[in-house]
Amino acid sequence: MSDEISNLKNEIARLNIRLAEEERALIILGNKKRAALFDPLVAPFKAVARMTDELTYRSKIKKVKNMKVAVHIHLFYQDLAPEFVTYLKNIPADFDLFVTTPDTDTDAVGKLFDCFKNVRVITVPNKGRDIGAFLTVINQIDLNAYDVIIKLHSKKSLGRDTDGNKWRKELIKPMLGSKAKATLMLYAFYKRKKLGMYGAKKHLSTLGMEQYRIFFDLCERLKIQPYPFYFKGTMFAIRPSALEPLKNSGLSMDDMTERMERSDGYLEHALERTFGSLCAKAALTVKGV
Repeated sequence: MSDEISNLKNEIARLNIRLAEEERALIILGNKKRAALFDPLVAPFKAVARMTDELTYRSKIKKVKNMKVAVHIHLFYQDLAPEFVTYLKNIPADFDLFVTTPDTDTDAVGKLFDCFKNVRVITVPNKGRDIGAFLTVINQIDLNAYDVIIKLHSKKSLGRDTDGNKWRKELIKPMLGSKAKATLMLYAFYKRKKLGMYGAKKHLSTLGMEQYRIFFDLCERLKIQPYPFYFKGTMFAIRPSALEPLKNSGLSMDDMTERMERSDGYLEHALERTFGSLCAKAALTVKGV
């Protein structure tokens, strides 16, 4: 008797499974029929939506194409130059490109970016990493000449327990990963006059601030209040006016570390953490995307 009941239960279970499959098939068929019925009615609205998106995108390009943009790339690893060329081609405005490198053959480095009009190659000592190089650039340029400065570098993070190539791409792609993203980035600065810094949300960090005596000492030197946000990896777009205290601080490549024996804890790492504070000093906001 128990075997018969067990067999009956199994048969009922099989029938329920079959019924459920048939019901799903009918639902799918019904959805397809409904889609076939309504698609001709919906299609014009979809087309209008696409046209609206395209017109909005074009209007944003028109508004940002005359913005004054500076791009700084610290190119330690020259094999990454083609990758940067691809990213930079997405920028919908003319820009001045400043390439810093420890290589003394500036002509050879310049040829890596000869598809762009305004390129200046600056040889810097091999110390201070991208931060020292960035200081060199902002100390040489007129910050008032630009609406936005985009800071990039050839990050690989060799010898560390992290994928430097992945990290680099995660930092750059939200800003310059496509023409649309580059346009939206510049438009954010065009539209929001209080926007100070823009970068990858995934790497917007507060890590290590509370342990950083050198960071607080640096804030005191720059006469800024500590603000607990920065882009870990130091790639971002920033409004130049935020950099005035740094430019006027007297800090230069001479203050940078000749040889780093640790992965953190130097002046360069403290400077990395000050860019959010510099924006706060200028009453500007920080945006992660």
